Amino acid sequence: IETNGSERLRINSAGSWGIGANFGTSGQVLTSQGNSSAPTWATPQTQGYGIFHVRANQNDGDTPQTVAMTSRTKVQFKYELADLDGLFDNTTNYRYTIPSGLGGVYHVSIQGALQCSTAYFETWLRLYTNGDTNSNCESRTRVNGDYLNAGSSQRFSCSSLISLSAGDYIEVFAYIHSSSGGTPQVNANSQFFSAYRVGNS
Repeated sequence: IETNGSERLRINSAGSWGIGANFGTSGQVLTSQGNSSAPTWATPQTQGYGIFHVRANQNDGDTPQTVAMTSRTKVQFKYELADLDGLFDNTTNYRYTIPSGLGGVYHVSIQGALQCSTAYFETWLRLYTNGDTNSNCESRTRVNGDYLNAGSSQRFSCSSLISLSAGDYIEVFAYIHSSSGGTPQVNANSQFFSAYRVGNS
């Protein structure tokens, strides 16, 4: 099909449609450029991909992870319930790295519980982005004095919409503070970390 002496649309013997001689590549879609330019082939933005859901322990019989006293400790999410693009590192760094082409807005969620063998007064779970604290997703308990009973667990849950770029990585850290020493731990079978891509930033 031509207009003003220029080829605009071509259909080849296989039934493929081309913008002139440009048939695009597999998976591409036609994108409108408005009423003053020809449409172009483009790779569609992926929506709802970048999905992972992981947990720290497989079952209640697993040994709980020990948390360093008064020092942040990365939660080791070792078990994958879902990881659609296979990019969550559940063996070494316990984090998710945003892949090329999938930057955008992500819904991130953290659930968990922490406890200590002695009474304690402060504890939190917090998302970190590229190694820095992200105050958009954290849950924290703090009281005056060691009034949180020994062996009692504090449960946390937080979620947020966060803008992330390709190459960014997200991970979760835990913290417990007690004036009496003791052994802080993450509760077995109750630590979850998940995220999914909502759309473009």
